Amino acid sequence: MNPTNPGSASNHQYVVPPQGAAVDRAPYSVFVSARGLAGHERRAADGAPAATVERTGEGGARGGVVADVHVMAGAGRAADGTWPGFALVGAGDGATVCTVHPVGPQAYEVRAGDGAPLGRLTRRAGGFLPPRRVRWTAEAVLGPTWTGAVGPRSAWAAYVLLSPAWFPLWLVLVAYSYVDALLDGGRADWAVRLTGPVRTRWRAAGGGGGLGFKGPRYRIEPDRIDHRLALAQAVLHASDR
Repeated sequence: MNPTNPGSASNHQYVVPPQGAAVDRAPYSVFVSARGLAGHERRAADGAPAATVERTGEGGARGGVVADVHVMAGAGRAADGTWPGFALVGAGDGATVCTVHPVGPQAYEVRAGDGAPLGRLTRRAGGFLPPRRVRWTAEAVLGPTWTGAVGPRSAWAAYVLLSPAWFPLWLVLVAYSYVDALLDGGRADWAVRLTGPVRTRWRAAGGGGGLGFKGPRYRIEPDRIDHRLALAQAVLHASDR
C-alpha cells in the first residue's frame, strides 16, 4: 500500500464495516488493537498498519477485521499531544471508510471516503482537581453532538480511595517490567501504564447513547450515530488509554 495515499486500491486485506449493520441499524461491537495509534512509528517501520479494528461478539470472540488504520508516512504526534491524521481503509475494492485530519490542538475533522465532511472530534483535558476526567465530543455534521467523559465518577472515587492499596503494587510491577526489559535486550515498551478508570459512554443532549466503551469493546449503535464517526472516535479513544 502507498502510505502517502490511504485510499490507494493496492494491497488491501481488510473488510469495510459490514453493510448489514449500517442498513438494518443493528448495534455491533469492535475492538481496536495495539492501543490505537500509540507506537505507530515503530509499527510503520515494520510495514504494519498503525492499528486494526475488529468485530467482536458479546463473549469477546473476534469476528474478523473491520478496518485497517493507516497513518500518513512520516507523520508524528504533535507537541500538544494531537495525533497525526489517519485513514480507516477497507478491503475488496480498497474503499476508504473515512479519514481523520487534525484541525487544531486535540481537534480532528472526520471525512467520508469521498471527502464529504462527517463531523469533528475533540478531546478536552481533565480539570485541575481530581477526578481529572478527559472528555471527548463527537459533533456530527448531520446530527447531534455526543459527549463522553472517561471513567464514571463512582469508579474514580473508588480508584482514589483505594490508591494506598494498589499504588505500591504498581511500583513493584514497574520495577519488574523494567528489569525484564533489560534482560530481554532493553525493550522500549517496558513501562506499566497507570490509566485509571476508562469506561466511557457517549451521550447526546437530552440523553440517549450511541457509542460506549467497556474494555476492551466499543459498542456502536448505527441508528443513533454514524458508524464512520464512531469508528474514528474509537481509534482516538483507544490511542489515549
